[in-house]
Amino acid sequence: NVSFRNVPVGIDIDPDYSDWLWAKNTRFENVSNAAVIVSNEKSVYTQIGFENAVASATPVFARLRESGKTFGSKGVYEVKAFNHGLILKAPGALGETGTRWDAAPLPAMPALLPPAIRGLPSTSQWVNVRDLGVKGDGKSDDTVALQHAIDTTKVLYMPSGRYMVHDTIRLKPDTVLIGLHPSITQIDLPDNTPGFGGLGAPKALLETPKGGDNIVSGIGLFTGGINPRAVAALWQSGEHSLMNDVRFLGGHGTNNPDGSRWNPYNDTHSADSDMKKRWDGQYPSLWVTNGGGGTFANLWTVDTYAQSGVTVSDTKTPGYIYEISSEHHVRSEFQFIRAENWEVYAPQTEEEAGESQEAVSLEILDSKNITIANWHAYRVTRNPRPVDTAARVFNSSNIRFRNVHVNAESGLGTCDANGCGTYLPPQPKAPAPSGKVEKLEDGFYSISGAAVDARGKLYFVDKHQQRIYGWSREEGLSIERDNPTDPVNLAIDKSGNLLVLSSLGAEGTLYTFKPGSPATQMTVIAPTPATAHPGATALLPGNYWNNGEFKDQLDPKTYRYTTLSEMFGRDMAAPKAREYVSPDGSLFLPAARTFQQGPPDGTGWRFSDNLETYGFVTAKLGSRTYVSNDSEGRTYSGLVNPNGAITDLKLFADRGGESVAVAANGNVYLANGQVLVYAPDGKQLGQIDVPERPIQILFGGADGRTLFILTHHALYAART
Repeated sequence: NVSFRNVPVGIDIDPDYSDWLWAKNTRFENVSNAAVIVSNEKSVYTQIGFENAVASATPVFARLRESGKTFGSKGVYEVKAFNHGLILKAPGALGETGTRWDAAPLPAMPALLPPAIRGLPSTSQWVNVRDLGVKGDGKSDDTVALQHAIDTTKVLYMPSGRYMVHDTIRLKPDTVLIGLHPSITQIDLPDNTPGFGGLGAPKALLETPKGGDNIVSGIGLFTGGINPRAVAALWQSGEHSLMNDVRFLGGHGTNNPDGSRWNPYNDTHSADSDMKKRWDGQYPSLWVTNGGGGTFANLWTVDTYAQSGVTVSDTKTPGYIYEISSEHHVRSEFQFIRAENWEVYAPQTEEEAGESQEAVSLEILDSKNITIANWHAYRVTRNPRPVDTAARVFNSSNIRFRNVHVNAESGLGTCDANGCGTYLPPQPKAPAPSGKVEKLEDGFYSISGAAVDARGKLYFVDKHQQRIYGWSREEGLSIERDNPTDPVNLAIDKSGNLLVLSSLGAEGTLYTFKPGSPATQMTVIAPTPATAHPGATALLPGNYWNNGEFKDQLDPKTYRYTTLSEMFGRDMAAPKAREYVSPDGSLFLPAARTFQQGPPDGTGWRFSDNLETYGFVTAKLGSRTYVSNDSEGRTYSGLVNPNGAITDLKLFADRGGESVAVAANGNVYLANGQVLVYAPDGKQLGQIDVPERPIQILFGGADGRTLFILTHHALYAART
């Protein structure tokens, strides 16, 4: 619903930057250069979408910056759809970068649409609930007084305070409820409130009437942790109703009455600090049902005690969601059940390590006509458990996904930058260039960190099980070590010593042993000042996450932001002050900067390039090697310096993220959704389809021509 008039450019995306831009019902009038300029047009992170845009005297609607390609029309026209980015043509297919353009002429510009988010009533109509006997002091029972205020007054203002209630607060069809701030204007339900306990039908804290024309804005809703029948908001209002700037409290980010932060965890992050408060022990926080609909904007629903942040069920009434964050639930963040005619724009979900290991971002059941646009499904890096998929759709039709970003960085063999352990059927139209994929072993929790020895035997890690496995054609699967040492990534030096990077210790710890030796034998390798290693091999992360978060990237002199490729080149070229050297001196690992959360034992978390990569690559000094930049979804080649730094980065492929391996003939194999095969000149030769998403690939076997493919739960191989 945004209009651009009398400007050269409507939306200009910075050069060399990707963006996730979605727009609907936009207007462009007298825009001389382009309505939108798209940059980084080949990047898989570039996702641009317009729907139902109208334009007048705007001959170029979209211009692709690098190629100069344009899309537009003369006079007055409607853009029914413009999409540029990674397009999936069929379920299970690997996406390809492309552009969709669907436009048609119009006789004249249509009338302006009403605002997507309706305004609040004039402040002259507001009545302060304190003037009606409601206290909001965090102690008094405001149930009767607040309900009476609603029954007798249309527009109510609630200043900051905690309004304690002991029964459902029911709005009238025209009630408008306006709070000062959703974190400090709270309607609270005390724990163990009669009527909200035990097994029974859902009982709302706040309930709207069927078909109501309500507005609820600036309010926080808290149902406590010991009220198993509670629903924070049971919404049955009609299409023109509005919920705006509302927060559903409980768990992360919740403050105590004295302003201190609520602790949502016990010492092991496996449950609440109060065992009586059960995660996933209440009905949904926001439950739109019984024909409910309307507009929902700027919501934060993060109550771990609720079964989901948002559930929409049993309704055909149109609904519109703008910018909502649903996080930290045990099973599901969003649910649509027997729902139709909903549009969800910029939803964000997050699954934490403690409570959300099994959570799914989005579930759609028995529903139709739903659009999900600019959806960011995110699992924190420290979440140790991969899930099969970010979304699950059952028995539904016309479910439209536009602009999708699923990521978890690259952490310890969990989820990757484009998804979490997705299971895909093999695609017959894109067979392996030679041979077929063979499943060698399965049943793992989440494997990665692999290396091969001089004979081609594979070693790899299942960190959750604290096991180091071995596999060869002659021996099959073996367990090399299963001691509680938190192994993450492996390497093997020329003498056959197995180097193990562990996540234990403030900066992680490197230790070594000979395969086949007793478990009592282990040598810890301490970091030492970096020095020259003529003839040695550098051990480097195969994939990186480097997107400049939490740092100011703006140059105040030029007002230009550092691009992702510039950040990557800068940081890859930076030398490391310390290093780890293998016992025989043939291999050295530059010591990456490590960030620590919590104690240095197994209850804390460590983050570094060396710990977060799915596996190491080895590179001769002075040679070129290949590395993947997750934050761009690209693969680069670079020159390995004597200190292990990588300079002279050159873009090799506009795909990448998880792993890269080089065959003896120079062909380059990339793990990114499937295994993509490239010639040394960067031309794509083919694709190897794997039933599960590959996260690490490397060559081994007796002749070095077996491509080992590690997925979260299984080990595969393909002959090349």
